[in-house]
Amino acid sequence: MAEAPNPRRQPTVWITVAVLTAGVLSASWTVAGPRGSDMKVIAKVGQPDIIAVRIRHDLCPLCKKLDPRFPDIVRDFNGQSVLFVTLDLTDQTTQKQAALLTGALGLDSVWTGDLSRIGSVTIMDGPSRRTLSYAHTTDVDAIRRALDKAVKTHS
Repeated sequence: MAEAPNPRRQPTVWITVAVLTAGVLSASWTVAGPRGSDMKVIAKVGQPDIIAVRIRHDLCPLCKKLDPRFPDIVRDFNGQSVLFVTLDLTDQTTQKQAALLTGALGLDSVWTGDLSRIGSVTIMDGPSRRTLSYAHTTDVDAIRRALDKAVKTHS
């Protein structure tokens, strides 16, 4: 018979993930294939120039419209120094994870527990964490334009 999971271990795992996430943003990392493979280095990862933070909830009408289209925006900015973060506020568990993630990434100003920001996208300067634009919208083109502007002014 399988042993029941230990509920005491889960918080440690999540806190470890949050600490590791913070470490990823503070250093440059080289990502490569498994040892002994012929894969080449595929990316040099470091501090993002731009951070796009999306706040969602399963019952949010705006979120339901944007959910299937947001991955297209992420793909459009592949290769750019843009970090996409989605904070899911659907239940207490995901809200707790959102709080840990915002703290680990220094995004405390984006979400402070205020549920009125559900359905929004905030675009921030990566190094300073300063808000560049904020919108409650399902207009994917408007989000793309705001991201384009942020990327161009940063380069």
